[in-house]
Amino acid sequence: MPIEHSLLIIAAAVVIAVCAVIITLRMLVLRLSVIMRRTTEMQRDLNRLATECSTLIETTDYTVKEIGKTVSAVNHVAEAAKTIGQSMEQTAVSVRKVSDKFAKRATMYVEKENKQLDDMMQWAELAMSAWQLWQDGRTKSEK
Repeated sequence: MPIEHSLLIIAAAVVIAVCAVIITLRMLVLRLSVIMRRTTEMQRDLNRLATECSTLIETTDYTVKEIGKTVSAVNHVAEAAKTIGQSMEQTAVSVRKVSDKFAKRATMYVEKENKQLDDMMQWAELAMSAWQLWQDGRTKSEK
């Protein structure tokens, strides 16, 4: 009997070990299926990201080309503005010269007019003095 009990215990241990191996293998299969599902999802995400990156690179390339064109156009506008600025500076210098000449001439004419006005005032004073002298001489001779 002790051998039969030993065989029975060994058989039970083998059955338990086989069950444990089957359960372990089943858990490994479940974990592998989860890992496979996650790997598939990751692969889909990577494909989607690759597509988005490709689109982003194309958009960035287009944007960089457009920025290059815009910078070129702005460069031309800046050069034109510089040329216009130089022309305006030259025009301002010319206008300044002309206005200086006008100011000098106007000053000359004003001085000339002032001198003529002073002369006229002196002649008027002289005439008034002469008229007064004449009036004084006339009133004295009438008396």
